[in-house]
Amino acid sequence: MVGRDSSVWTRLKAAAPDCVQFKCICHSLSLCIQHAVGKLPSNIGFLISEIPHWFSHSEIRREAYKHLFKAMNPSNDECTVTDKTTPLPFLKPSVTRWLVRGKVMYNILVNWDELLVYFTVAEQSKSMRIDARCKARLLKEILLDKVNHLYFSFATPIVQEFEKVNALFLQTSANPHELSSELIRHHQSLLNRLYLPNGSMKSLGGIDFGLKFLRDCTDHFEKYRSSTAHHGIQCVKERCQDMLREAVDQIGARLPSAHGTLKNLSKLSPKYVLSQILIASFAELPFDNMKYSQIEEQYRKIVYVDWRVEPPFNTEGLPVDAEKFWFVILHHSSFKDLAAYALNCLITPISNAAVERMFSLVTARKTKPRNRMQVPMLDSIARIRSELIFSKICCKDFVPSPAMLRCFKWNTVHCSDDQSSGSDNVDDFQSFL
Repeated sequence: MVGRDSSVWTRLKAAAPDCVQFKCICHSLSLCIQHAVGKLPSNIGFLISEIPHWFSHSEIRREAYKHLFKAMNPSNDECTVTDKTTPLPFLKPSVTRWLVRGKVMYNILVNWDELLVYFTVAEQSKSMRIDARCKARLLKEILLDKVNHLYFSFATPIVQEFEKVNALFLQTSANPHELSSELIRHHQSLLNRLYLPNGSMKSLGGIDFGLKFLRDCTDHFEKYRSSTAHHGIQCVKERCQDMLREAVDQIGARLPSAHGTLKNLSKLSPKYVLSQILIASFAELPFDNMKYSQIEEQYRKIVYVDWRVEPPFNTEGLPVDAEKFWFVILHHSSFKDLAAYALNCLITPISNAAVERMFSLVTARKTKPRNRMQVPMLDSIARIRSELIFSKICCKDFVPSPAMLRCFKWNTVHCSDDQSSGSDNVDDFQSFL
């Protein structure tokens, strides 16, 4: 897709030299943490994959685990949020679902003892097939190894932090300044955990592994009090160090261009544009191909206007959101070109989340039982669903306009056998969406 030679990107660039490549940040962050977790032992990936798979297709197994969980945690109520909640059904990790891996790891970590008891019982169950009992024994042995618990204790908060940052980029509309700042903070926090201010790597004892992980390591050593336990903890810390280094390296390799674009877009924030101290030079603004002399002149002058006394800012105040600010400026004749340029820049998609949601919506509507659905009907359903989601209203709250009601032909819908008239009706209705 984006290779250097004979890819889709190189052909687009040849046809339109002004194209700008902007990779999906959600995909990039997901790949970063995926490669980082890959530095841990394969047992960790096996648990993340096989425990959800064990429960995903069997209601009997889920119910058996639920009863066991209640027996081991009698004070917990399903309706009460406590430190432990029944993780049923277990979520399955997926390449296309960016915010799942952290939830899976957290469920396994907080229910470690319950899962260990469950698979110990499942191994001895005579009602299961031999292959199922063998897998249960393998999962039990992995859970028995407290070293694997240490890996989960270290990796789970890091994965959850990546997914928390990733969730910010799943928004349909977001402030580029806030996203850029959050991305910088996330990268810097990882760097500070691993490297000294001069750029050299910290010693193994100076790395910030996290307080809970270090306490678990201390408890593990206090329990066994042997050179083997000490050596095992050192090995765990070295593998965790490799995970941190891989996470930092992956961010440095995958996100510089995205960070640069976000940083340039953040220069269009009112915080910068209206400050004589913070305002950026015109050359720092994004997308060189869209810059014209009249826009540059307007950009120089906008900072000298006291927008606090201009309507509607004089009553509503200056907005923090860049899109809202420039949308109002668009109606100001003296800065119309600059506002149009800024809005064209701010519509840059920060991720493919909206496209992925549309794929999911279409897949959920055109199923095997509805495989004869044609494109006009599917398109209309997708438009309606998208509008309801974007407007944050339920279908029961939707009020059709008079134009929609005029297009609704009662005799055509209920009496006519003419398929073409029905198709026209869909087209007429779609034109008002």
